Amino acid sequence: MYLGYLEEFPDYWTQGETVEELKENLKDIYDDVSGGFFPRISQNSEIMESKVDSEAFKTMLASEEVLARDWNTPEEDAAWAHL
Repeated sequence: MYLGYLEEFPDYWTQGETVEELKENLKDIYDDVSGGFFPRISQNSEIMESKVDSEAFKTMLASEEVLARDWNTPEEDAAWAHL
């Protein structure tokens, strides 16, 4: 599972089973929020192209994979089961 958001709209997160699905979902969010469908959108900067292919995004994806090795274990599931 991959999570992401657009830098200019940090309040609107999405997810995808693959990086490609995440990119599609991010594009959908961008179209929705930049198209004026939502009148009270919190925006950090001027509308700009998604940073999905940025180095920071690639680092985030790599970090998630590394962390998943430690976190996706039966022991971790048991430790967090009460939440």
